Formats: sequence, structure tokens, C-alpha cells
Amino acid sequence: MTVGEKQPRFKTRVAVDFVIIGSGAAGGVLAKELSTRGYDVVVLEQGPYRTSADFSHDELKVFHQDELLNHPGWNDPQSFRVNE
Repeated sequence: MTVGEKQPRFKTRVAVDFVIIGSGAAGGVLAKELSTRGYDVVVLEQGPYRTSADFSHDELKVFHQDELLNHPGWNDPQSFRVNE
């Protein structure tokens, strides 16, 4: 199965209450809270669709391997920029 095959699809003609751009710390929480209260919510995300199996749940390993901003093997664009 490729990434595109498991990525959720949304019918663009369906009316929703809220569209949230980005599922980061604030967007993900906001989407969960609004949907829990019964609103129809769509979240737009730039990166590929990931499941919980794609992530390590070992906080020490993630910290020591510097995976917080640069996960090895993922070629995702980051908003973090380093100036020379």
C-alpha cells in the first residue's frame, strides 16, 4: 500500500463548519475539541498521511536521536529554518 492509497479523501462539495490549516499543536487540539462538540471539521495538512505506527513512543530515544525536528528517513518539509 502506498502513502497515497491510505490518505483520507474529502469530498470538496460538502459543507463544513470549520476548516483548520495544519494539524500542529494548536490545530490538532482545536480540531478535536470542535469535532467533539459536534461541529463538522476538516483539517488540511501539507505533509503525508501518517498513522500512530509511524511514530516512536519512546521519548528518550526521540530526544537522544534528535528526531524532534529532523526524523531520519522522512523527507518532509519543515518550517524550521537555520540561518548561516
